[in-house]
Amino acid sequence: MLGFTHLTFALFLEGNTSLPDIALVSFGSLFPDIDTFGILSRAMKSRGRNLKHRGILHTPFIYCVIFGVYYLMFRNFGIMPFIVGTFSHIFLDFTTVEGIPILYPITSRRFHIIGFKTGGMVDISMSFFFLFFFILRLFKFI
Repeated sequence: MLGFTHLTFALFLEGNTSLPDIALVSFGSLFPDIDTFGILSRAMKSRGRNLKHRGILHTPFIYCVIFGVYYLMFRNFGIMPFIVGTFSHIFLDFTTVEGIPILYPITSRRFHIIGFKTGGMVDISMSFFFLFFFILRLFKFI
């Protein structure tokens, strides 16, 4: 899915319209793709390593471990919007033809359901659908 679709879907799911929640869910919705842009990607490439897109950062296991450790350390779910954003991203990529390694670390084989094409008509249509309903919620029409 496109980044815009990930963002609008997470905003649609979050429900809260407070600025901190919007910021956390937005960051979480794009976080699994951090391997494709920014400082992390450049740093890994400069060291001769390349994070494979839709690799470890697209598997539910790694986030369950991270969020579990976070909960054990802080005993709260103050980052729940970030969690919603991250798992919404993983879910949407699970619906694409490319799929995700949902059973990692057991296997790196990618699985998918439905089989939407990234950047296709369904992807773009969904992003505007989610944006429309988020705006309705933001301005308290629903």
